[in-house]
Amino acid sequence: MSIIRTATEADIPFIDADLYPHLHDNHVPSEGRICYVISSQDYYLVVADEGTINQPFLLGTCTMHVIMQAASAPHGMMNDLVVHPDRTREGVGRLLFEYLEDVARKRSCKTIFFTCSPKRITGNKFHIFMGYKMIAAAVDENGTNLYEKELC
Repeated sequence: MSIIRTATEADIPFIDADLYPHLHDNHVPSEGRICYVISSQDYYLVVADEGTINQPFLLGTCTMHVIMQAASAPHGMMNDLVVHPDRTREGVGRLLFEYLEDVARKRSCKTIFFTCSPKRITGNKFHIFMGYKMIAAAVDENGTNLYEKELC
């Protein structure tokens, strides 16, 4: 059973070496950016962990940025959802999304957005399954689909 929790500095090498290479074909090490996200109060980097305190075993991760606006309610922008390929279709992505949606509600977000490459057929189907609506479609295979979900 996976536990969804906030990532710590100890998770950074595992996220960067074991999970992020599955996001892009041309992964560039990103430990510095991960450290920045973990230390920011407006970013949330969460992991699905099936290990122990002394030896984590990360199955997936996702990031959310809470964007504050002067004239309207804040909104969440989720990115970089990745589940290890050996553990897909086990509910890990759903647990990560639900956790971040709860965080967004606690931060008074009314809406969450998520982007996904049109090349990721399974990912695009997942967002729709999770209740997100495509509000902008990529114009070519190198573009990005934009999804939105209104929170209760």
